[in-house]
Amino acid sequence: MLDNWTTEDLSIGQVAKIHNISPKMLRYWDRIGVLKPANTDEITGYRYYSTEQFHVLNFIVYMRSMGLSYDEIKAGLKDINRQSLQDLLDSQIVLTEQKILDYKTVKSRLENLREELIAAKKIDQTGKVKIVHYPDRKIVSIKGQIRTRLEFENYL
Repeated sequence: MLDNWTTEDLSIGQVAKIHNISPKMLRYWDRIGVLKPANTDEITGYRYYSTEQFHVLNFIVYMRSMGLSYDEIKAGLKDINRQSLQDLLDSQIVLTEQKILDYKTVKSRLENLREELIAAKKIDQTGKVKIVHYPDRKIVSIKGQIRTRLEFENYL
């Protein structure tokens, strides 16, 4: 980790190394106002971070991994307390659940297309007409115009 661990302010390079992010990212966060350094040397412009900022830094990294924008993160950090953090996490849980449903739908469609392709490969009578008699089936009528296969699957 670090050879010279200290409880005083840490340089941007040390913080980047500890949290496995780039100093460039910390500079960017400073520039857009997501995470300002605890101190900046007026002469050199070097940025220094306190260990108390680590929980905020971890929060930012985690929220970005969950897909939040920097604006959403800044809003969450503006009045950070247990309730605002819980509200932010609750909203992310809802969004994540919706993404899971969306991905399951996409997966199902891909599996259906794969099965159709497998079935089509088994047909060796390309170019020949084949009459198939099916037993009586129920028919569902849809009022509306279906323009794509996706719309058809959504109706079903």
